[in-house]
Amino acid sequence: MKDLVPKTLLQLLGEEIQALRKAHGLKQSELAEYTDITRSTMCEIENGKRTIKLPTLKSIANTLQVPAWELLKRAENEL
Repeated sequence: MKDLVPKTLLQLLGEEIQALRKAHGLKQSELAEYTDITRSTMCEIENGKRTIKLPTLKSIANTLQVPAWELLKRAENEL
């Protein structure tokens, strides 16, 4: 069943980051450490509750071995 309230781009981006993190077998705390942010910040990003600064997005993308634009494209395709 479709959500009654459409998801935001930030929520969809967070879901993409979470899915890739899990596919790489990383814990949220590990990805946070590799990208030099706190685990709570990573949690907020994955839940679409925090705006991601471009350097942070690039760092997350690099760690997950995907271009930053690809993360954005995947999320946007879900809108």
